[in-house]
Amino acid sequence: MKPILLKVSGRAGDLANVEPLIALFLGAALLAVFLSAFLQSRSTTEPPAKSSLLWTLYEQFRHLARALMLVALLAATISVLRIYLRQTVSNFQRTHGRVTQANYDAVRTIWGAEQEQGELKVEIYTDQEVTERIESEDLTKPAVLRKKIVRHPVTANPFAAERHDIVLKQNARKKGSAYYGGYETVCRFSWKLNNPAGTPQKCNLAFPLPAARAMYDDLSATLNGIDVLPQMQLKDATLVLARDLQANEALDLKISFKSRGVSFWYFQVREPREIRDFLLTLT
Repeated sequence: MKPILLKVSGRAGDLANVEPLIALFLGAALLAVFLSAFLQSRSTTEPPAKSSLLWTLYEQFRHLARALMLVALLAATISVLRIYLRQTVSNFQRTHGRVTQANYDAVRTIWGAEQEQGELKVEIYTDQEVTERIESEDLTKPAVLRKKIVRHPVTANPFAAERHDIVLKQNARKKGSAYYGGYETVCRFSWKLNNPAGTPQKCNLAFPLPAARAMYDDLSATLNGIDVLPQMQLKDATLVLARDLQANEALDLKISFKSRGVSFWYFQVREPREIRDFLLTLT
């Protein structure tokens, strides 16, 4: 009996913690049923003319047991109904609700995936052609000369200032009976760069797009006010521009586009470097 009472009290405590209002109404309803059954059974039973104390206690216990049995049956019925309702809701969510992975994948394919925006990556370097001499173990054979390119990167930070403006607009997408958190974006990125070396260099400007499979409208890229989008190459969802740099040359790069996605939009500077004069406006 004790384990049953402990289990019932535990279930009641869990319900009170999760749904206190429902627990209050349910407790009041069970109490009302108990009192109604107990008092009604007493009023319909006519006591004998001369009833002993033992008989009176027996009758009171019988009425109490009958009322408790009715409350227990009602509570068991509610518990079974609750389990059935939870299974029905779970089955509906699995076949129609937002937790359906198939529906979510379909929305990502049609509308667009989650977007994780990375920062512009700038690689400044010079390539030097060197001749490598490989001696043979056999002294009678001549040495082999081989040319190769050695890259000397510039490790100084070329970023002078950054101004980014992002506008996110909610646009929920419906699949089945569920709505998924979709959004539309208007992104404008701007960087001011300087060649930190006092000599001419080569540079690669690599801008990662926020999603490999997404639609991009009104995509534009300008460098010092000149359209450079036709000169950029798309490699692994990254726009890459290769050009020569003059000594201490300043660059003003701007990239803008419209896109869309689901669930979240994320921005991160992945490369370890000093961040200065940085402003990101997210509306």
